[in-house]
Amino acid sequence: MTESKTSGILFHSRHRKALLLSALGFIFLTSQQLVLGQRLEKTVRIEEAGILRGTSTDEILELSENVRLSHGNTKLNAERVIYNRIKGLLQLTGSVTIVRNSTTFMADEVTYQEANQIMVGSGKVMLKDSVEAMTLMGGKVEYSQDPHQAIATVKPKMKWGQAKGDITITGDYLEYHFTEFNTLLKAFAKGSVVFHDVREEISISSDSLEYFKPTETARFNGSPEFIKLAETPQANIVVKGETMIYNFDKRSAEVFDSVSIVRGLVGGKCDTLIFDNSKKQVDLLGDPVVQNSDSQLRGQRIVLEFKEDTIMNALVHGHASGSYTVQKTNERYYSTISGDNVIVKFDGETVKELTVLGEALSTYEIATVGNDNNSKPNEIHANKIIIRFEQGQPVEMDADGNVTGIYLIP
Repeated sequence: MTESKTSGILFHSRHRKALLLSALGFIFLTSQQLVLGQRLEKTVRIEEAGILRGTSTDEILELSENVRLSHGNTKLNAERVIYNRIKGLLQLTGSVTIVRNSTTFMADEVTYQEANQIMVGSGKVMLKDSVEAMTLMGGKVEYSQDPHQAIATVKPKMKWGQAKGDITITGDYLEYHFTEFNTLLKAFAKGSVVFHDVREEISISSDSLEYFKPTETARFNGSPEFIKLAETPQANIVVKGETMIYNFDKRSAEVFDSVSIVRGLVGGKCDTLIFDNSKKQVDLLGDPVVQNSDSQLRGQRIVLEFKEDTIMNALVHGHASGSYTVQKTNERYYSTISGDNVIVKFDGETVKELTVLGEALSTYEIATVGNDNNSKPNEIHANKIIIRFEQGQPVEMDADGNVTGIYLIP
C-alpha cells in the first residue's frame, strides 16, 4: 500500500522507493502529473489529488480530496476516485463534474470506462450542452462518444432554452443524439411523454416523441393530445389525433387522422388540422365539421380564428353549409344555410352573425311544439345573405343581389 499527500505528490511506504516503483510499474511520476497506462493518448492523467493510495497486487488506485483528472479532451473532477487499471474502470463520487468540449456532465456518482469514454451517472444527474442551451436530467444518465448519445432514465427531463422560449420534455426514457462535433442531431423520448412550450403555453402528451434538428420539428406518435393552455381549464383548446408534428420555428402543429378539437362548448372534427399559434388560427381540412349544441358547419376547409384563446370567427371555404336550431316558448326553428363560403362571427360560444357568400341559400321551418305537421317553410336565394343573432335568436336578415324567395324573421 502506498500513500501520497498534497505537498507535491510524495509517497510514504514501509518499503524502499525503488522497490515500490518496480512493483507499481504502471505509475510514472513527473514534477507536475502522474500518468496511468502505456499510451499517452489513451491514458487517464492525474492532475491533482489531495491523497493517493495504491496497491501492487490488484493495481487499484484510490484518490481523494479535490481530485482532478484528464483523459484526452475530457476533464474529470470529483471528491473521491477509485481507478482499476486492469478493468480500465474509474468510480467517481462526490460532486462529480466531467467536461468534454461544450458539454458538462454532473452527478453524485459516475462510472467511467477508460477504453470507450462511456460515463454512467447516478443520483442527481445533469448533462448540460452550452451550444444548444440544453440540460438533460435524470436519476441515471449514460453518456457515450461512440455512438454520440446520452440516455436518461429514472424520471428523466430535458430542458431546452431557445430564442422563442424554453422547451421541456419529460417521459420514462429520453435519448439525446450528437453529431461528431458534439452538437445536437436529434432527440427521442418514450413512455408517458409530456412536451411543454413555456412561452407559447402549449402542452403535448403522447406515447413517444422524436425531434429532428435539421428540420426543427418534433413528431409525436401514440394518440397525442395538444393543449393550448388558457387562464382556466374550461378555456383550453384541446386537439387530439393519431400523429402530430410540431414545428419549433413556426410554433405550429399539424395533426393527422381522426382529429378532434374542443374549446368549451364548441367542437370540431376533420382528417387534418393545422394549429398556427403565431397567426392565432386553426385550419381544419378533410371533411371538416364544427359544431356546438345548436349549430353545425361543413365545408372543404374551415378556419377558426382566435383572440386570447377565444374563438372569434369561423371561415368556411368551398361548398359551405350549415344548420342551426332555435327553441322558443312553443316553437322550434330548423334552419339551414349553404353557399360558396360562410363567415361566422361568435359572441363567446354562441353565434353572433352568419354571412353566406356566393349562391347563397337560407331556409328555415317554424314548427309548433307538439304539432310538427304545422310547419311554415321560409326560403331565400341571393348572392349574399347576412343573418344576425341576439342571445342565440335570429333578429335580422339582409339579402343582396339576385334575391328571390321569402324569409320572415319570427
